[in-house]
Amino acid sequence: MNPLSKISSRISEMSKRGKITFAALILIAVVLLYYFLVFAPLTRALAEATEELEKKKGDLASQGRLIESVPRRQEDKEKLTGIFSEVRKKFLIEEQIPEFLKQLEKRTNKLGLDSSPPNPQRLLEQEGYNEQPIRIDGIKSDYHTLARFLNELENLPTLVNVNTVTISPGHGVSSRGVGEFPLEGPPGLGGTPPPAPAPAPSLETGSGELSSSVSLSVYILSPKEETEGIDK
Repeated sequence: MNPLSKISSRISEMSKRGKITFAALILIAVVLLYYFLVFAPLTRALAEATEELEKKKGDLASQGRLIESVPRRQEDKEKLTGIFSEVRKKFLIEEQIPEFLKQLEKRTNKLGLDSSPPNPQRLLEQEGYNEQPIRIDGIKSDYHTLARFLNELENLPTLVNVNTVTISPGHGVSSRGVGEFPLEGPPGLGGTPPPAPAPAPSLETGSGELSSSVSLSVYILSPKEETEGIDK
């Protein structure tokens, strides 16, 4: 007798209750096999696919926002390019320093300032640019002419920073309030904020003669910045 016949014979010999129990065991075994071999793997695969799909949706949404922002980014870049180009125009290149010194001396002569020629100091290397300090000593003028000269320096197309103005009393000028007046550096160029501003020179007469010195700086593009544009 083959095994199947033996099993069939054994089942036929079972009581009705035994046959029901055996059928229930077979059904439970089939369900368990289906769960572990089919349902559970499919559920895990579906969960992983759903998670991957959500991730792809998030990536697509991010890319969509980036695509939508491209025109705005391009507009911002064009604005920054324009601003940067305007700022670059205010810098000098090293070869222009002698001509700038000549023009500065002509300006002092035009205003009638009796002073020594502008004297360039040691070049200061900064990141992306160089700072050229310049001193003008022995300025003989009244207060209003000196103020006009400083105002003209501020209005030059070249970026000029007046660092300090040292004033000594002359004829017809009180010694109260004179001294050295540090001024703030240009924004974004690492200028150190000054202490609380000193009071303006006290003049007994507006036409009294002052003896003063001015320390100023102009800024020079580094050789790398001279040749590079803003393709960023």
